[in-house]
Amino acid sequence: MQNRQYYLDPFLSEFDTSIVSASLIEDKYHVVLENTIFYPEGGGQPSDQGYLNDSKILHVYEKDNQIYHVIADKLYESKVKCRLNWDRRFYHMQHHSGQHLMSAVFYHYYNYQTKGFHLGEDYATIDISTPTLSNKIIADAETRINKLIYQDIPIRCYFITKEQIGRINLRKKPTIDQDIRIVEFAGLDAVPCCGTHLKSSGQVGLLKIIKTEKYKSLTRIYFLCGQQAQQDFQFKHNIIVALAHSFSSSEGDVLERVESEIESKRALAQEYKHLQKQAAYYQAKEIVHKAEKDLIIVNLDARKSTDYAILLADEILAIGNYIVIITVNNRLVLAVNRTAAFHCGKSMKKYLSEYDGRGGGNAHLAQAYFPTKEKMKQFIIQLENSIYQNG
Repeated sequence: MQNRQYYLDPFLSEFDTSIVSASLIEDKYHVVLENTIFYPEGGGQPSDQGYLNDSKILHVYEKDNQIYHVIADKLYESKVKCRLNWDRRFYHMQHHSGQHLMSAVFYHYYNYQTKGFHLGEDYATIDISTPTLSNKIIADAETRINKLIYQDIPIRCYFITKEQIGRINLRKKPTIDQDIRIVEFAGLDAVPCCGTHLKSSGQVGLLKIIKTEKYKSLTRIYFLCGQQAQQDFQFKHNIIVALAHSFSSSEGDVLERVESEIESKRALAQEYKHLQKQAAYYQAKEIVHKAEKDLIIVNLDARKSTDYAILLADEILAIGNYIVIITVNNRLVLAVNRTAAFHCGKSMKKYLSEYDGRGGGNAHLAQAYFPTKEKMKQFIIQLENSIYQNG
């Protein structure tokens, strides 16, 4: 492991070394270095990123105990300067060390094992061995984790042999029998792990559980650490401050004000729906009174909605047996009584493509959209001709 500088000093961000080999595979160069500061993907942790000289590293992976750095450009020098994307590395270390703390707390205090770990670009997750997790346990666990962060517990990473496993109180046993690397939080937790880690729990800064969900027979916990948690807090704080300002309330009262506004909006929506139905009823009576044939065509004001058009069609059909065509903007509603032999969906589908329309429906109601009003007018003429030709 002496040619893996990321283990010897995970805080090293620049390093000079030599190229051992470079293979061209599918238009990319897979470079092996004499020593490397770049962590390869593995153990739930993504690979590091950075540069070899001026060539951007696209991926780092391990195969047959060898670490490969994938780049797009050929390197002509034998010596290279490695430059690590430090922000990405520190993000990984904060979340990976934070994950160990979280897994330790759920194991030692609640007897839940960690069954999976994923470190993504925007958040991290663990899967723990329970299908349900109460809000009280989530809150208690988060408090315990952050208290351990404040204690600034030293983190020690070291290798052991297979024979030494029994001497250490491990939370879980290793799955390999050589190059066994242990990550230990002094006096709290020890577990086999190949990832990069901080020097102490205090460097995690803060851990925030952002949500949980049932995953198969487990519970998946989403969380943020350190800088990412602080950014998330700032984002949500800005939202609360803005809402409080909008409602002229304090931050403590903003949730109550929002809930009150939602309830008011719900009541207004119900009242509006009732008024729309009344308006549609009276408009339908007027339309039917003026109708001279069984085919009724109505062009609504552009301010109306498709929902209102359907409501109006229902009110017209409640009065008598008609074929109803209602347009609003570039949209068309076609409706008939349920006892009618005319099939709205089939009739719509038959002619729509000729006029670049999109839509469809069932026997009694169909809708369509047209790119222009002219196309829609031509479609109505075609539909009208078809209706009268078929009696």
